Parts: sequence; C-alpha cells; structure tokens
Amino acid sequence: MSATAETMTETSLELTVDAAQLREALSRGVSSKKAGDIGEHALLRAGAIGADTLDITTIDPLMARRDTVRGTITAPGEICAHVAELQTALRGWEGEVRLSVEKGWLVVGAADGAGKRWRRFEIASLPADQFPYPEDLFSEGLEADPIAAKEALAAVSYAAPADDGRAVFNGVYLEASVAVATNGTQGANCPVSTGIAEGDEVIIPHDALKAVRAALGEKTEIALLRRKREDKPVGLEVADTAEDWWLRVRLVMGTYPDWRRAFAPADEPGYKLTFDAGAMRAAVARLTPFAFRQETKASPITISKAEDGLQLAAAARSATERVSATVEGEFEEISIDGRWLAQALEHCGDGQAVWQSGSTGAPQLFQGDGRTDRHIVTPFRI
Repeated sequence: MSATAETMTETSLELTVDAAQLREALSRGVSSKKAGDIGEHALLRAGAIGADTLDITTIDPLMARRDTVRGTITAPGEICAHVAELQTALRGWEGEVRLSVEKGWLVVGAADGAGKRWRRFEIASLPADQFPYPEDLFSEGLEADPIAAKEALAAVSYAAPADDGRAVFNGVYLEASVAVATNGTQGANCPVSTGIAEGDEVIIPHDALKAVRAALGEKTEIALLRRKREDKPVGLEVADTAEDWWLRVRLVMGTYPDWRRAFAPADEPGYKLTFDAGAMRAAVARLTPFAFRQETKASPITISKAEDGLQLAAAARSATERVSATVEGEFEEISIDGRWLAQALEHCGDGQAVWQSGSTGAPQLFQGDGRTDRHIVTPFRI
C-alpha cells in the first residue's frame, strides 16, 4: 500500500500549531520499527490539503494513518520527522509551538521569537520523498454500523492467531452478516451487518485489529479499498470526514475456509450444560494457575458431572472447585485448557450460559444468555 509521496514545491516549512493537539495527533499514529527506519518517522505536510492544515501520516507494514492539525502556516512544505523524538520534545508543552525546517532538520521551538532562546529542539529528519505515501485507491463505502462492527471485533479478536502458518487464519474474517476468527483450538463468531458484497474476502490482519477497534466510533465511516481494474478489495479504511483523518489497513489476501461446520449444531446433541457464567469464570480463574504444566505449556482442567452440577479439577496439582449447573444429556468428563475456557467464558457475560456439544471429543460450543456471539473450544483427548 505504497507509492511515492506527493511532490510539493521545495520550501522551508514554517508554521505554528497547538502543542497539545499535535501531541494528541502523534499519539494516534501507527509508526513502527517494523517498517524500518522510515516507519519511525511521520510525514509532516504543511499546506498540502488546506491553507491552514498540517497533515501527519504514519505507517507500519500493515497500516497507514493520516491525522490533521489546524495551525498558522507561514511557509508550506514537507519533511519526515522522527516520531519518538518529536513526542519527547513536546512532552508537557502547553500553548503554541513553532515548527520549521533548518538545514534538513525539523526544528521545534517556542512560538514567540524570545522563547527560542530557552526552548529549541532539532528533531532527526529525512527528506519527504523517502516516505512511502499510501497509494491512491478506489474507495467503496460500506453500509455498516461502526459501533456494531467495533463490538463484533471485540467479541472475536481473541481467537485470531498472529503467526499461523496458514496466512488466512491470521486475522478476523468479515462477510455480509458475520465476523469470524479461529486459531484451530478456539473459535468465535458474532453476527453483524457489514454491507460486504458476496464474494468479497475481507480478512483484517491480527496486528491491525487493535488499531481498527480503537478507530471505530459513532461518526466514523467504513470503506473497502480496491486498485483500479482489480476485483478483490486490498484494504479497509476507517475515516472521520468531519475530523479529517483516516486509518487504512492492508487486508490478508486469500480464501477463508468454511467456518460454518465448526459452529453448526450437532445432528444429535450429546449434552447441554447450563450454569452461571460468572461463577464458572471465577472457578476457572482460580484453578488455571494450579493446572499449568511446564513441559506442555498447557493448563488442562478436568470437568466432570457431580451430584449438584459440575466438578472442576486442576490436572497438574490438587485443586478442585464445584459449580452449580443443570446437566442435560450424556455428559461424564472432559478436559479443556483453562486459558481457552476462560476466554470463551469472558464473552458469555454475567448471566446464564449454555455449553453444548455432540460429544466430549468434538468442539465445545459456548453462548451467553441473550448474546448473539458464539465461542468454540477444542478439548484435550482424555
């Protein structure tokens, strides 16, 4: 998602902006060492998109973000400034700050001439033409509720792996009416209307999920990004036109497998367990540290039928819990990693939850009462 930065007339950039606003804009950026030396820099362009606007663009290997700050521009221009150094110079600064380019350095000083004597910083900088400015892509708006999308991503993101050998699993998959994530041992889906057309593969990469969730808000709009003469979307954009900022994410390319089979109800449900999600979650949290096995890095908890509900036992050490539950069907005993179980229960709320499956060897399905998101956990074989 890169192209050469838009060329501007060579000038000695000079402007004044509010220090707090600039500091806040930099804090929202996505600058990253993962993109190399240039990834630690922000492209500052004064007067490129407005006579009184400083736009700030940051990148990492998967994302780009542009923010804007209003100011008084004496001379338009552009430069790449080291983000961490600029943030350090602005720390605790109140009022206006003067930015200028002197001999290839971005110079940060007090807005008044006299103040330059007691506060002045030279920030490590690079020429603007070294910055891989995001390429011009065709934007296709989606009819999606940004808050609903934010909540759906929050419900399923934990199950998206970061380093699965199968690239398509390393993120959250979106289609017209659902968000899905799975890592082979865990899975989650949440109904949400996205407006994505049938046939479009939209997989938000794991390492961009946090930034996307943070960007989504009531006033934001969501769009797919495509290259000209290409059918498949290559990016996702979250933007606020009123505040004049956007976040663009490079999508994972590929075909997501059929996830519906894992979440499909068993033809003949073997059992159904109903319990208080909060009580079960607390019991699992207490047991998991006692269940940890150094040799396997797992925390197996054995759950069996008891006279008054369910008994939970740490497999590695002597630690047990009892949880009241209604048991329907043929359920005897199962072993599940406490960490996986805790994550599924975390999304079942504080009311009643249902746990069901066709057998103790099949994926286990969890769902909180009144919730639409569903979660699966693969058990250990006893």
